Amino acid sequence: FALSPMTNPPRRNDSDPDAPPSPGGRARGHPFAEKAGIPEGVWALLIERFTEPTIDDQNKPAHRRTDACSDRLACHALALLLRLSRNALRVEAAVEALKVPKTKLAIYLRELGCTVGAVCPAHGLPGTQVAGARYAELKLPLTFPAIKKKVQRAGR
Repeated sequence: FALSPMTNPPRRNDSDPDAPPSPGGRARGHPFAEKAGIPEGVWALLIERFTEPTIDDQNKPAHRRTDACSDRLACHALALLLRLSRNALRVEAAVEALKVPKTKLAIYLRELGCTVGAVCPAHGLPGTQVAGARYAELKLPLTFPAIKKKVQRAGR
C-alpha cells in the first residue's frame, strides 16, 4: 500500500484555527500517524527505514511497504519484544503479537540468533511453563558458527 509523503505542516490547535502550530507537532497527512499521535520526526524515520520511495498514480512521490520492508520491520519488532522480555519469549505469543505465520517467525528468530525449544530457563522452572509451548531464547553475547574452510585435495 502507498503512504503519504511528509510534506504537510505541523498540526494546529484544533480549538483555535488561528493558533500557530504546536511545538513538537504531530505528523499530518496520514491517518495512521494522526490516530496514533506519532510525532512527525518519528513518523519520518519509520517511513525512511521501513518503506521504499515510489511514485503514486498522480505522479507524486510516495512510499510503499515491500515484502523486504515488512520483514525488516518484523525483525526489529521481534528484537524489541525479545529485549523487553529478558531475551526469551513464548513463540505463540510472538506469532499473535506480530501477526505473522509461525514458519516466518521461525526464520526471523533464527536470523536474530535465537534458539527455540520446549523449555526456557529465562521463564522459570520447567514445571511452571505452558505445556506444549515452544520458547525462543536469545543468548548474549551472540556466538556464530565457525566458517568451514575448504580442504584442498592433493593433485588438483
